[in-house]
Amino acid sequence: MTTKAVDVAIIGAGIAGCHLAQMLAKHGVTTVLVDKKPIDKAGPNWINAVPAWMFDEAGLPRPTGKELFDTNDRFIIRAPDKKNHVVINNLGLLDVHMEHLSARLKGYYLQYGSSLQINITGARYQQGRIHEVVGTNAHGEQATIKAQLFIDASGQKAILRKDHPRANHLWPKVTRQDTCTAVQMTFCLSDRHGALSFLEKHQVNLGDILSDVGFMGGYSLLRWQIDHDLNHISVLCGVRALPKYDSALTVVERFVKENPWIGSPFIEGRGAIPINAPHHDLAAPGLALVGDSACQVYAAHGSGIGMGLIAARFLADTIIEAKNADHDIGSLATLSGYQQKFHHKYYKRLFVSEHFRRFTQDLEPHHMTRLIQSGLLNGELAKQSLLQLEPHIPASSIGPIVKASLKAPGVVMSMGPVLGKVIHGTMQARWLSKTSPRHG
Repeated sequence: MTTKAVDVAIIGAGIAGCHLAQMLAKHGVTTVLVDKKPIDKAGPNWINAVPAWMFDEAGLPRPTGKELFDTNDRFIIRAPDKKNHVVINNLGLLDVHMEHLSARLKGYYLQYGSSLQINITGARYQQGRIHEVVGTNAHGEQATIKAQLFIDASGQKAILRKDHPRANHLWPKVTRQDTCTAVQMTFCLSDRHGALSFLEKHQVNLGDILSDVGFMGGYSLLRWQIDHDLNHISVLCGVRALPKYDSALTVVERFVKENPWIGSPFIEGRGAIPINAPHHDLAAPGLALVGDSACQVYAAHGSGIGMGLIAARFLADTIIEAKNADHDIGSLATLSGYQQKFHHKYYKRLFVSEHFRRFTQDLEPHHMTRLIQSGLLNGELAKQSLLQLEPHIPASSIGPIVKASLKAPGVVMSMGPVLGKVIHGTMQARWLSKTSPRHG
């Protein structure tokens, strides 16, 4: 039997968990990083698009070298009719190789902290506060971890959150209809002439990203990019996890079969992503949530890496400040600082993003085409979404939007609830930024 006692135990060695771990450990907070896989195998291994500014906000140097797989300079959003589109130039979105980013964060952390390979099977509580977790290690032996504070960074599985005694009260269950399945694969090119013909057919250039949206209606996208050197194609698909839709993997496999110039994959990953608004409560006594377990995801396109990194920094700042002041780092009084700071700055945009997702998911392909054809979805607004910026309508867009509204009054009427949610989200963000987590 193995027993470990630390200040903070982080369950899940994904990107958010590793970033949080390395920040805490380097500031003298005794930390253990726990995953069911060996530390060098844990975490994602695919290409993920992250706005450059989010690394700055997270206090993390921007990716370079092998981490920076590609850049998204010209991004094309194409309607289901494959004729109407929106073009965004100078986007500032980075395609990051998660395996190499993960290795960098683990390298930082392992200079100061330790890791354990444990399959967590349960948690124990004293007076409503989690005080230890139990599981089995790689040898099948029982392992126990005691900590002042446990962090659930286990992603969609939310290992600690789901088994909390008051989970149903504090954290509404993420349903299947509020879950996205995503597949990202990068392939070698077996026929460069075939690839060039494909680009010509679709009227795009090397390095351009083409994203087909709403092709199965509502929340569905397939985006691809052939690199400038004509060496590979990166393909990403995301769809809601509902039986009436083809799975993301099926869509990608069909795309590859239809294009025989595509060779073998050399990077691939898949996963389930929550696409609802962040939980109001980001903590309970002795427990904090970060990343996908907290639903800190930009729901409009299922992006969670950047928000997870930022949330990890906010949580680390809160813990380090409390530790230096000799306060209880697992108390709700301490953890309310993390919750309030995150919600104050990011709840509104994530809430609005979720409700835009709810609006678009009910649109048929021809409605998605009308949305783009009319100009209601224009380059300025699309860029805001892709960069996960605070929602606002630039002055330069007001005139075109008014003209577009006259062209598609039906679509405008259906967007009414979304505009109402923008106001509601603003009010709720203000309330949450002043509210402490409820007692768990």
